[in-house]
Amino acid sequence: MRKEVLCFIAALSLIVLGASVAYFRARSSDRGYCEQVRKQMEVVLKEIEEVRGLTPPTRVDVKVVTRSWIEENWAIPFVKSKKDEILYEEMIYKALFLLPPDANLTQIRIDQFKATMAAAVGDAVYVTREFFDPNNEVKALEILSHEVTHIIQRHHFNLKERSTLDGEQARSAIIEGDALITAEKFVLHHFGVQLRGLNGSYSPIEEIWLFPYKYGRSFVRHLLGIGGWDEVNRALKNPPNTTEQILHLNKYLSCEGFLEVNAPSLDGEGWKRAKSDRMGEHVILTILLTSISEEKAKEAAEGWNGDNLTLYLCDNGYLLEWVILWDSYEDALEFKESFQALLEDKGNRISPEIWYCANRYVFFHVSEEKTMILISSNLTAIENSISVVENIP
Repeated sequence: MRKEVLCFIAALSLIVLGASVAYFRARSSDRGYCEQVRKQMEVVLKEIEEVRGLTPPTRVDVKVVTRSWIEENWAIPFVKSKKDEILYEEMIYKALFLLPPDANLTQIRIDQFKATMAAAVGDAVYVTREFFDPNNEVKALEILSHEVTHIIQRHHFNLKERSTLDGEQARSAIIEGDALITAEKFVLHHFGVQLRGLNGSYSPIEEIWLFPYKYGRSFVRHLLGIGGWDEVNRALKNPPNTTEQILHLNKYLSCEGFLEVNAPSLDGEGWKRAKSDRMGEHVILTILLTSISEEKAKEAAEGWNGDNLTLYLCDNGYLLEWVILWDSYEDALEFKESFQALLEDKGNRISPEIWYCANRYVFFHVSEEKTMILISSNLTAIENSISVVENIP
């Protein structure tokens, strides 16, 4: 019996010893990882002013986190605080053919957070242990210089958030474009390596979320070609107001604006206004690209001159009202041709101006430089609202 006890104690000791060795190895590995990232941050802080021409903070903290930490501390609190807003966005994106019917935008948002490789928060850069590899020095310094650029931006410019999707996308494009080009030039400066741009095929909703990266890079590159970093700094002090200005640099340089839309209110007709927004040229382009060629979609979206989208709710469902203004009647007709082609592709015309597409009805009407769209799962709701929409001044 004593021999069996001694054997058990010996075996248990080996298990404890093995666990202790594994623990201290892991702690040592974590310390080595953190130290490696901090040294790379020191390199970025030392050299980035030479690349960007703006002084960074003297100290930027590095915080190493995990995907589970991000989910618990960022993703879950975000989706809880934005529960209604995310639900409304999901309804809008599904109605506009940007999300499939079975998509769960809340889960997509959580997964989006968990895919974070690095993020600048205050004067700290958070890196995700599962994604950030300091042994890949080129990628590591690219990421760190990108995030440090965001910190520099906050110290040197007053980049206030915008209240509309279109405005916020435009603001984000100059911010992300600056960070992408700075990181690209930092890697070229430090390693002599030229980075490649963002490539790949993406879903419609991903195209919207990636807009600041895909189009911001080329926007900033063109500004650099015009007047160097001084021109970029001027744009950061006076950011573009619309995605139209990002897509067409000449419209930003000429200060071309847009018209505010006088959209009719359906409040008091049994509907409750849940969300109102300006979607912008890029969202229109992305919608059209779900059914027609890129060339035709760009031509049809290019005449944008303002819009207002409002989501109404009632006990029987939802009603989406979208009024879009165009530069000319010809631009409105060009959009009409492309949007009707999309509706024919996705559903069937049941009256001169109404289509049934999967689980929704779509009313589409053109009046001079205006196009009016109503979308609902309830045909009666659309029919009862047509007279109000058609009388827009």
